[in-house]
Amino acid sequence: MNPQEKKKSLKQNILESEKISRREALSTAGKVAISAVVAGVVAGVGGYLAGSAAAPARTVTTTVTPPAKTVTVTSTVAPTAAAIPIRIWPGAKGYDKYRLDNPKDVCAILNNMLAAMGANVKIDFSGVVESAKLEKVIAAYKAKELPEILGAGHEWVGPFAEGGYIIPIDDYIEKYKLLLTDWFPYAWAWEAMRWKGKTYAVLQDTECRPLYWRRDVLKKLGWSDADLDALPEKIRKGEWTIEDAISVAKEAKDKGLVKWGFYHRPTPGAQPMFVFYVQYGGKIGDPDTGKLIADKDAWLKTLELFYKLAVEEKVMPAMAGISWRTVHTDFVNGRVLFWFGGSWHWAEYQHVAYHEKLGKVPESWEWENLGFGLVPAPTKGLKPATNTHPWAFMISSQAKNPEVAFLVAVLQTMPTFDVRHCIYGGKLPSRATTYSHPDFKKNKFLSSIVYMHEYTSVLFNHPKMPVYVRLVFETVTSVEKGEKKPDKAVEDLMSALRSEIGEEIVIRE
Repeated sequence: MNPQEKKKSLKQNILESEKISRREALSTAGKVAISAVVAGVVAGVGGYLAGSAAAPARTVTTTVTPPAKTVTVTSTVAPTAAAIPIRIWPGAKGYDKYRLDNPKDVCAILNNMLAAMGANVKIDFSGVVESAKLEKVIAAYKAKELPEILGAGHEWVGPFAEGGYIIPIDDYIEKYKLLLTDWFPYAWAWEAMRWKGKTYAVLQDTECRPLYWRRDVLKKLGWSDADLDALPEKIRKGEWTIEDAISVAKEAKDKGLVKWGFYHRPTPGAQPMFVFYVQYGGKIGDPDTGKLIADKDAWLKTLELFYKLAVEEKVMPAMAGISWRTVHTDFVNGRVLFWFGGSWHWAEYQHVAYHEKLGKVPESWEWENLGFGLVPAPTKGLKPATNTHPWAFMISSQAKNPEVAFLVAVLQTMPTFDVRHCIYGGKLPSRATTYSHPDFKKNKFLSSIVYMHEYTSVLFNHPKMPVYVRLVFETVTSVEKGEKKPDKAVEDLMSALRSEIGEEIVIRE
């Protein structure tokens, strides 16, 4: 088959693949994967081939003059293959290595396909195990060295878009919509990838932020296995609240079973600050206006709860300044009863040596000693909740071939790749079909937390969202240290929000 006939045949295959119905596309992950590879290689790489700078084949004539006679040798030198650079800062750590390995393996597969097609081009993949932090992004942008794919929490979509560091991808989403028919089923996931009506990112993963507890400590307080097994559902029904948890924490602390009743993150973040805030009726942002929101009454009640935990009941220390290593070590070694953590910590404890005797703990140890559920309602009448922090893969404005970068970002979430990332890193899928993958279904932990997505909230995509998060954490810290009482702290928080965010935040008195 000559090149023109091959191109025509491939084009016909694409047109025929577009006739597949939505039901057929969802029937198996394999059908979607095959369509993805065909469409991606032909359409995405084809454009690059047309304008590539690959050197053409050339004829070289060499004259050799040995002692006897002159000999002329003519040979054809193969053209140099063009390289499509795909560089990535995925935000990977030791316990979620597949944020880097998945796109790397996708590029290897695409290269094999390109070679099989006889295409004189290849993808040159490179990546470093870190996320796209703002300072690093700005420096690389100024130096015109931004990698093709930037991985970061979804709250950076707005700041990066406003800074011109990333590009909207709606046209690519429409062009390759067949690849996205089995996308994550919750609307907030796509919303987390958007800014000002445009989509700037591909959802890489989700998770949830449960409350963990020590089963072994609760058993010492007289809880039975049946009591412990029933606790997550009691929390879900609103029958067991934070007030109940405080009472149990006080008992465990008074009896010397733990050093502290509660730990939360020692750095700015959503859990549990914005989780409590939402439980008390607070709203984080308004999609219609694009502005942030601060409900003063909800923040007052949230600060009162932190004050109660740290100052009145003394079941939690002021968390700022405590190292992450200490937080995990204390909980894994049973010095803390309740820990406002994340689903990925279940996997992290299996990969990082926090236990002072066991080092890395086997999952069987976790099932024996740890429990988890939604963050309980603060009081009866309110609802349990959690928070999720969708991870975004964004295409930089300096990508050499943004279409191929987009395809890599999408293909690395196909169920075969998605499921291994979820299992290894304690994450929840970005693909609906991953939920039905045999490996996911047989994973006890992941299967048992899927329901938490029904109770979740996300931070709002806005360039000033990181400022909002920081100011809330600083205020919570002042309350936990006893430097300010809640009524004074909430007034100072509202003033700081007005000062640093200005008209981009609506204060609701």
